Amino acid sequence: MSSTSRSRLHVVVGIPGTGIRLALQRLSLRHPNDVVLLSLEEVLEEFAQPSLKKLQDLPASPIAKFALPRSFLKQVWKDAFRVQWKKAQAALRHGKHVILTFHLCYYNHRTREYLTPANFQTLRDAFGRHRPTFITLIDDIYDCCRRLCASEGMFPLPQDGEEALLDAFTVLDWRSMEMLLADAVALTCGSKHYLIGVKHPVSTLEELLFSNKKVAYLSHPISEPRRMWTDARVDKSHVHKIVDEIQSFSERLSQKYIVIQPTTIDEFRFRYLSAQLGDRWPFQDQGTEELLYHPPGALKNDQLFPAGWNQDLRDQAQDSPVLKRLKAAIFEQIGARDHYLVDQADIVVAYRPLYRGNDSSGVQEELLHHAILRDSEPRRQTAIVYSPEQDRKAYPARQLWETVIPGWRDAEILTGGNADLDSLIRDLQTGTPAERDAVLKGESGALKALLHRYGISIAPTIKWKGAMGRSAQLRSLSQADFLAAQVAQFQQNYLDELAKRHSARVYATIRRFEEALGLRSTGGKA
Repeated sequence: MSSTSRSRLHVVVGIPGTGIRLALQRLSLRHPNDVVLLSLEEVLEEFAQPSLKKLQDLPASPIAKFALPRSFLKQVWKDAFRVQWKKAQAALRHGKHVILTFHLCYYNHRTREYLTPANFQTLRDAFGRHRPTFITLIDDIYDCCRRLCASEGMFPLPQDGEEALLDAFTVLDWRSMEMLLADAVALTCGSKHYLIGVKHPVSTLEELLFSNKKVAYLSHPISEPRRMWTDARVDKSHVHKIVDEIQSFSERLSQKYIVIQPTTIDEFRFRYLSAQLGDRWPFQDQGTEELLYHPPGALKNDQLFPAGWNQDLRDQAQDSPVLKRLKAAIFEQIGARDHYLVDQADIVVAYRPLYRGNDSSGVQEELLHHAILRDSEPRRQTAIVYSPEQDRKAYPARQLWETVIPGWRDAEILTGGNADLDSLIRDLQTGTPAERDAVLKGESGALKALLHRYGISIAPTIKWKGAMGRSAQLRSLSQADFLAAQVAQFQQNYLDELAKRHSARVYATIRRFEEALGLRSTGGKA
């Protein structure tokens, strides 16, 4: 940041347990003469303490202030804001950048209720002409829970796995409330609002606050590399290669854009039918000073805490109603959060969305969401997609053995034993059946021959669903013709449709892809 940069006000919020204080300290240490960091909470705790001693003689702690009447707590918040805002105005007049940080949402774990002490009118009146950038910092709920249990008893240490799951549930909801309130305050103040995971590099937040670079949301496959990692048949070097490939591209992309990566939050990674967590998507070395992230400290009884489940080999909490609901809530929030990240970006960049022929549902949802946004906002930039020919060619075969044939089996369209169908699907994965390529082109004769070789046939009577049954056009086809036509449909994929509607530009070579992003000259090698 240049010392001549115009001073600006920035507001950073987030729930307790996110590690905001240490994250912002790392940022401010890079600019000791240019940035003033002001915490409203520090003053609020100081102002609340005399009343706590007078009323109940309670010791200073993050949860003690909840003993105060709600109306009094809100008044203390206004008093604390007034003090810090006066300091902020003085720093701004002296040409400093000011980062004001506070929590918008409080949670009282004893009464299980949320409240916001913030006064929106006060914020709007103060921030009006400054129009600060609002940042909500977020972290994995497992790390947040650990910090909350370690911070003077803000959360009691869970006594068993079920209690730990309930705490994770609370943090998930709490974080959602904080994001909602931050979005509302930013809108009230006419400001932009960004979500940033603390597992981003410090430079990501630094550039967002102090540079004019555009924001790029990097969308890429996550589930498929994770499945490969747990598949004993897959060479793990292939997994390392795609992860390194994505990270290398992200670093190149960051030369021109502020890169927002969805994997800085990675919570949906429970192992099958248990509360044990699988491996997290890798990020930069957490021991360096380059990240906003600080690992949570150790707890007295770490064996009962969810973040310790990562490499923990002891028996874990098994699938339960609470765990099932937590998994569902995490999954649902992934979609909502990633859509928000797409909303806040100037450009969406998708890297190999059909990796190994798997149409990553997350990437697909993000690109479709972007397409809807572009339909309503024509000036929004077109998404840039890299999808090499090898992924495109693998897509029809992947759909055949993963979606189409299992779907026919479930609909009782095919007759034959499950062992025969499993054998067919297994061989399709390895690409051994001689008729496979012809089947993928929609040749009904090849389809019948392929099924016959495995002792499978098409049911003589197919129950065509729908109020009118089969259309006249479909009735003119034989059953094998109709099923073969279904297979042929997968020669097309959703990227083709997005390209037609001009909401995405799809490139088959990395050279053209990077040229479209302005990352290299046309003289570069493919």
